[in-house]
Amino acid sequence: AEAKLASDKKAKVKDVVEANIASCFAPPEANGQIFNVAGGTSISLLNIIHAINKIQKTKIQPIFAPRRQGDVDKTCGANTLIQNICRWRPKYSFEDGLKKTIEYF
Repeated sequence: AEAKLASDKKAKVKDVVEANIASCFAPPEANGQIFNVAGGTSISLLNIIHAINKIQKTKIQPIFAPRRQGDVDKTCGANTLIQNICRWRPKYSFEDGLKKTIEYF
């Protein structure tokens, strides 16, 4: 199997749900704020492929494609505002979320 690499993506649904619940019980200074619900770390596509291979016991090999106009090297969501105001912190690792997602499908 092969995976063509061009961009980074990640999401952990349980953390997003808990962040929404935390915002419902946040202090008044949370009103009107826009919170970035993120894990606070960046995960490369190579690490995603490695994690999938480990969980699925596969051997997906990356194919390195030329960069496209507009591609970014790295993204990482800053979650300090929601941590400070709502006292929310991400609990679930990327690997745990990926394993649960694979198990579901």
